[in-house]
Amino acid sequence: MAQNTVKPDPFDAAVKAVKAENFTYAYDLFETLAQDENPDAQFNLAVLLKKGQGRPQHFAKALEWALLAQLGGVSQAKALSDELSGLVTQKSYEACIANVDTMLKEQLAKGNRRTILQYIVFNQTIIPEPNLEAAYLWALIGSALGIPNANLLRDTVFNELDSETIETAQENARTLFEEQDMATLFSSSKG
Repeated sequence: MAQNTVKPDPFDAAVKAVKAENFTYAYDLFETLAQDENPDAQFNLAVLLKKGQGRPQHFAKALEWALLAQLGGVSQAKALSDELSGLVTQKSYEACIANVDTMLKEQLAKGNRRTILQYIVFNQTIIPEPNLEAAYLWALIGSALGIPNANLLRDTVFNELDSETIETAQENARTLFEEQDMATLFSSSKG
């Protein structure tokens, strides 16, 4: 007789580990999920790092995870990001922004559709000096791919740009879309 073995959900196991104060195990579980772009795990990992539970306290690394969770739609992540931003030096803050930018670009290169909206918002609202041209470019690509809400973000950013920037971004988006075969790269089966 075959036994029906159901693997426990890693997120639930991590939450149970936190409740049991087994922070090292919880951290390991949340970290694996966070690296797989689970925004709730990213938020919980940020909280653990902020508190120094499971790993030594590290505000800069916590900020990176909190920003990713914020971009992933976790409502409490904005307040945590704001708090952590006040706990790191300007140099560390800039490094966090650069690291998040790199992580997002890596996901875009893999064809992760969810990352397109995150990258638009990142360039529009997260970075200290918004890069509205980059936000518009990726909103154009997201709209062309039929990603929900990309057209709304496109139209919002459009209203903040001058004609020359719009024209440049449109040409760059068209070139990038064709040269990297984004219709295939971002096929709906990915993220």
